[in-house]
Amino acid sequence: MTTGELTTFLADHKKGFGVSSGLTIAGTITKFLDHKEKAPRKHTARKITSDSLYRYKFVLDSLNEFCASKGIVLIKDITFSVVDAWSDTWNLDSQAAKRGRQEKVRNFIKFCLSHAVDDKPKSPRILATNPIAEWESFALDKKDDAVSQARIIRPKVLAKIMNAVDEVDMTPENRVRVKACMRLQLEAGLLSWMPSCCTR
Repeated sequence: MTTGELTTFLADHKKGFGVSSGLTIAGTITKFLDHKEKAPRKHTARKITSDSLYRYKFVLDSLNEFCASKGIVLIKDITFSVVDAWSDTWNLDSQAAKRGRQEKVRNFIKFCLSHAVDDKPKSPRILATNPIAEWESFALDKKDDAVSQARIIRPKVLAKIMNAVDEVDMTPENRVRVKACMRLQLEAGLLSWMPSCCTR
């Protein structure tokens, strides 16, 4: 914990903030994913796709595993230094993939800041302060083909790619394996070749 984080923690503790939430990281992830699955998205009545939900779970489970390895169990004990150290373990060459993973974590923290621990009246927020407020966004180098906008797979394009897999003659087991492989490649920023392959 950095000096700044310790100062914030002590100030919040004195005010009674952030000390009532005894939710675990794993439990909070479950609440977040359940909310994402049931709540309609902004600007559309459609709910989150199963692929997007899978990616959120993949990223947040990774964060939870890292925290567990450091002895961190409760959501209120996550600090910027912890998240920063976790991001250093990402085996991602693509800045776009790093940015995408970062945004998923930010959305998770926003949920914790805006939602109460439970449905009881006057229940405290899951998090009282933002532990990753100083986390700078990964910059996208548009001159680098590996992270250029033209090669970033958008949700609608990804949905078409996934649907194309269903049109290929293969066993159900192989179809599941192919889609799982594609999701892993997306997380690693390696899906730029998929459209051309799936249209052949």
